[in-house]
Amino acid sequence: SRGALQHHFRDKADLLLAVLESICRQFASGISDVADRNKSLEARCDDLVRVLWAIYGSRAYAAAIEVVLGARSDRETYARIRDYRSLSVEVAERYWADALSDIAVSPERLSGILHFTVAAMRGFSLHSARRSDARFYRHQLKLLRDFLLTALRADASDDDWADPPNDPRFESVQSPLGREAETDGSTMGREMP
Repeated sequence: SRGALQHHFRDKADLLLAVLESICRQFASGISDVADRNKSLEARCDDLVRVLWAIYGSRAYAAAIEVVLGARSDRETYARIRDYRSLSVEVAERYWADALSDIAVSPERLSGILHFTVAAMRGFSLHSARRSDARFYRHQLKLLRDFLLTALRADASDDDWADPPNDPRFESVQSPLGREAETDGSTMGREMP
């Protein structure tokens, strides 16, 4: 009930932070569960995608992300959410690195793979409001699993994460957060969940 919510949560930001904290705990728990180094890399990638989809493919996550996006117009609320999400990145990266510590890729590459994977999952979550075809999502998740497998198997000599290539086609690319910081005066770091 509305009264129970007001009793437990001081304001909208407290409620949103509680939801984000729950998602972060699910992420940490799920990633810890797939850290079995006795499994093949293929099986671990299957497990990672399955665990992450259980979080990011849920109706609860879709609702949470829509509320978080809607909170952007409330500077105070969004600042608190942004600060929490920045801290959650550290937690997510630590659990991800621990779960995959036996894989011979640089920490920068491992972090990049995490962020790409989470961005894909978020996109699937937002997209799911328009498309309910389970076959479509199974195909998308298989593609993501194949990406993970390929990225984690990549030869260390091909690792350009620490020094991205100078490709003239992408010289003008800016972070979406950089553009937002230009318009609202804020500075934002990497964000998750």
